Amino acid sequence: MAPGLYGPRSLFAPIHNEGDNIKIRQSSLAILAALALPAAAQAEEVLLKIHHFLPPTGTFQSKVIEPWCEKLGVESKGLIKCQTYPSMQLGGTPPQLLGQARDGIADVVWPLRLPSAAPDLGDGAERPRQRR
Repeated sequence: MAPGLYGPRSLFAPIHNEGDNIKIRQSSLAILAALALPAAAQAEEVLLKIHHFLPPTGTFQSKVIEPWCEKLGVESKGLIKCQTYPSMQLGGTPPQLLGQARDGIADVVWPLRLPSAAPDLGDGAERPRQRR
């Protein structure tokens, strides 16, 4: 092999010894684990703001949102919590919910319906459905 980028002393040179391959893999895993430990130790709580237009005493709130939030809390070991804002408590109108999620006003929204092209939300107003 010619010296240079892929020469015998290059980082990119193939390793032909299986023992060296195992050592490199073990070292790589040790480095990744060491980098991940501080992130796991410093995990911060997340508060999800859930905004929807339905009443706080409705079925959606008690049968969907509340059980989902409880499950998030249990599975995240208490790191994920929910704050629910029913009945448009954060302001706006139901067609503006997707725009509020896009703008960071809420993290999770329950809109009346999805616009026909969700990636381009424009000013946050819901697009009317086209009749076929």
